[in-house]
Amino acid sequence: MDLTGKYGGRGGYARHLLHLAAYRAGLLTPYERPQLSHVGRVVFVCRGNICRSPYAELVGRASGLNCTSVGLSALEGREAQRGAIEAAMRRGRDLSRHRARPLIPEQVDEGDLFLTMEPGQAKILNTLAHGRSVRVSLLGLWCSSPRPYIQDPYGRPASWFDTCFALLEEAVTHLAEAMRASRRDRRLASERLSSCSEAHKGGLAGATRQPAPRI
Repeated sequence: MDLTGKYGGRGGYARHLLHLAAYRAGLLTPYERPQLSHVGRVVFVCRGNICRSPYAELVGRASGLNCTSVGLSALEGREAQRGAIEAAMRRGRDLSRHRARPLIPEQVDEGDLFLTMEPGQAKILNTLAHGRSVRVSLLGLWCSSPRPYIQDPYGRPASWFDTCFALLEEAVTHLAEAMRASRRDRRLASERLSSCSEAHKGGLAGATRQPAPRI
C-alpha cells in the first residue's frame, strides 16, 4: 500500500485509523455534518493557512460559497507553500496570490460554520466559540468515504498533496451542494408559508363580506 500517496505517510495513516475508529464509535458526533439553514459564512481552518484551508477556500469560492480561510497558528501575510501552489496548478487553480490569515476570535461572526481538517483543531474552535452561535465541523466528513483526519501536506511529497487536495475538493463540492439544497428548501418553505398566509387572509375577507341571513 502506498501510505504516502494515500495518507501522507505512516504517521498520517496511523492518525487516520485512530480518528476513523473514534468517528465510528460516535466520539466525533459533535463535529458531524451540521444544520446548514442558518449558516452565514463558511470558514475553513487548518494550522498555518498555507496549504489545506486556502485550497478549500479556492474551491468554495468557485462553488459559490461565502467563505474565507484562517490558520490557528498562521503567520499573517505568509505565502502559500510552494508544494501547495504547484498542486493547485495541477488542478487548474491559482494559490499564488494567497496570503495567510490568523484566526482572530473578535472577528468570529454569529452564524459562522468552521470546518477544520483535524479533530484537535475542532476542539480548539469549540473552546474559542463557546457561547456564540457558531458551528464547528470536520471538513473530511463531507467526503463520500468519511475522512475525519486530513493529514497536513506541508513538506510532504507531491503525491500526498494531490490526494489531499482531491479530498478537499470532494468535501467542499458536497458541502456547496448541501448548502444550495438547504437554501432552496428554506426558500420553498417560506413561499409555502406566505401562500398559506395569503389564502387565510383571503378566507377571512370573504367571510366578512358574506350577507347577513334573512330572518
